[in-house]
Amino acid sequence: MPWKKVNAMEERGRFVVEALARLDSFSALCHKYGISRKTGYKWVKRFQEHGSVEERSRAPKNCPHKTPDRIVELLLLVREENPCWGPKKLVRLLYNEHGVNPPSRSTAGDILKKYGLIAESKKKKRQSAGRLRRSELLTPKDVNDVWSVDYKGWFRLGDRSVCHPLTISDMYSRYVLSCQCYPRQSIRTTKEGMSQAFETYGLPRAIRVDNGTPFGSTGLGGFTALSVWWLRLGIIVDFIEPGKPQQNGSHERMHRTLKLEAAIPPERTLAEQQKRLDTWRCRFNEKRPHEALGQVTPISVYRPSSRRLPHEVPNFSYPSYFEVRQIRWDGMFKWGGNQIFLGQAYVKCRIGLIQNYDGIWLVYVGEHLVGGLLAQEPKHVVPVRKLLG
Repeated sequence: MPWKKVNAMEERGRFVVEALARLDSFSALCHKYGISRKTGYKWVKRFQEHGSVEERSRAPKNCPHKTPDRIVELLLLVREENPCWGPKKLVRLLYNEHGVNPPSRSTAGDILKKYGLIAESKKKKRQSAGRLRRSELLTPKDVNDVWSVDYKGWFRLGDRSVCHPLTISDMYSRYVLSCQCYPRQSIRTTKEGMSQAFETYGLPRAIRVDNGTPFGSTGLGGFTALSVWWLRLGIIVDFIEPGKPQQNGSHERMHRTLKLEAAIPPERTLAEQQKRLDTWRCRFNEKRPHEALGQVTPISVYRPSSRRLPHEVPNFSYPSYFEVRQIRWDGMFKWGGNQIFLGQAYVKCRIGLIQNYDGIWLVYVGEHLVGGLLAQEPKHVVPVRKLLG
């Protein structure tokens, strides 16, 4: 014969019936059911007051700290208008634009989760991306100290044409200076976009870029005609290490936001996509709070540079003890009776040459050593890595 299962509520009911019938002393009855006298009296009192021995809910009937319904509705409305924004930015927007006292970030997150607007995030173990040679990269201390320039990955539009967005941002204020669509990625189009930014916002102290075209090359010095133009304007070219986009992390993060909010799905034509990017840039700069800025907007921090774009691009100058040559249209210069090729990137540039103690003529482009002329190889500029090796 199987054991009979004991139901807690049934046992409580039997206890109360026997207690009210007074068939035995209360102490003996409590001992029989294995409970204290205090618990026994509690069950009897509960039955007399409510007609039941079931547990009563301990939840408060009202919560003075509950977020008001109108705030919840407003939060959901703002989230609907900004589907890619998280609780931190939405809370700040409620305060800035709607003048309400918003809930905390965690409460806002709980509300969004309750309505299925954000999912529980799975915490991933943070992996080290390797040590960065930060000493070789410039740290922005103020606006226009370092700009970041890059092409966001291309994508096809509705008419099957290709869009290459060129993005320029100020690393200190996170202000997006330009987001221009081009049908192709080239030095000419990049220079066109950079010229417009320089005319509007002035010149930065430095520009951070990766090593790919149109910013860097595998030629002597690693420069292109675009980056040489920046050098002639007195701008430092701040190359990240090859294969380490995390060294330009803030700009890459901005690209992710751009893709989510302004490129999925893409527009039909280049003109329509440009209009959408212009609207997005305005919202990013003027309405979207930025965590790195203490949840204020980039436009509240950024101001144009006092360095203006000159009418004529200055050329490089060198001390009087340097030998100076001009690079011709074909990238060549004359030295020691030989025609020597330096590179198309340096066309119309003045280069400086100085002889060191080893008898090697070092070749400079502005302040940058790009190579040298060896006695055994007088017709070629030897790369710096070969000189040092």
